[in-house]
Amino acid sequence: MRPICLLLSAVLFLAYPAPAQKSKGRAAAGMGQDYVLALSTANHFLYAWATRNEADGLDMLSPKLKNKFPEEYLRSYISGVENPHHQAFEIGRGQRMPSGAFSFPVAMFEHYTGQKETNEHPKPLRIVVIQSGPESWLVDELPGFVAPEPKEP
Repeated sequence: MRPICLLLSAVLFLAYPAPAQKSKGRAAAGMGQDYVLALSTANHFLYAWATRNEADGLDMLSPKLKNKFPEEYLRSYISGVENPHHQAFEIGRGQRMPSGAFSFPVAMFEHYTGQKETNEHPKPLRIVVIQSGPESWLVDELPGFVAPEPKEP
């Protein structure tokens, strides 16, 4: 009787599936602390854009971006115009670029006061965020930014 019990126990033990190990899904594979901090920077900048907060928005721009364009032009991008005015944004899943920066797809929504709303989704844009320190990230490319025309002499 004892050998039969041992044999039955062995068969049950081998037939019982092992507990599933927690697997890192494909989505979690590229999401380390750098991703989280870069996403947070993109989110904070776009929030500054949506609330027209020039000071906070300018503080999150890379030196390269600040040196490339006049401050007034960057301020105008963040503050927008009276109508339509910045209203909301959506950020998609980002990707690390070969340079180490992160690129996030975004949609930026504006509200037209006193006009019928359209049901069209805004065109897809992107924001690029670069690392500027150990846990510090800055915006290096603005979504939908149109560079000013060069002045003719």
